[in-house]
Amino acid sequence: MLQELVIFNFDISHNISTFVGKLCDMKRIDIEGKVYGKLTVISKHSTTRNGHERFTCKCTCGNTCNILKTHLQQENTTSCGCDRPLGKSHKQWKGVGEISGEFWYSHIVRSASGAKGRKAIDLSVTKEQAWNLFLKQNRKCALSGQILLFPKKYKDKSYTASLDRIDSNLGYSIDNIQWIHKDINIMKNKFHNQYFIHICKQIANNSCEIP
Repeated sequence: MLQELVIFNFDISHNISTFVGKLCDMKRIDIEGKVYGKLTVISKHSTTRNGHERFTCKCTCGNTCNILKTHLQQENTTSCGCDRPLGKSHKQWKGVGEISGEFWYSHIVRSASGAKGRKAIDLSVTKEQAWNLFLKQNRKCALSGQILLFPKKYKDKSYTASLDRIDSNLGYSIDNIQWIHKDINIMKNKFHNQYFIHICKQIANNSCEIP
């Protein structure tokens, strides 16, 4: 009797599992090739830890992105983000000129506050003053004369503008800052303008002598 009961329970559990599995299969809708707004679904990309499917999509702008299936079906996401309002057209814009609030916070405020593991630096210059200085420099690097660019969108790494302290022993004040190319700022490091330029001249002169 006990053996028959165990077999009976197993059959019920197996049938329920099979039924649930078939229901899940019925709910699985193939969305490859379908179009949602600007996105065309190419193929399945992965599955999250919660069991949600993520699909690789191609946007009409040419970019590819990986979007959750539910976000596509519910039309929460209809592009790679290329049609989102940028800059001053965004309702949450907190920048000045081409300096976005996010750029100012992540590159200047956080650095001055010591959040990056450095000692805190005095920050008295404002975004408005920094932007006016940028225009005064004709959008060019104060040391090389190269045209400088700010990020055009979130996580844009093609920017070249970097706010430098002329004397690294002093803080960010209007009389101690200059806009330079970010690569030059990395090379300049903590050096004062005069010493850095002197070293650069020595390097340039020496390189001319090398056959």
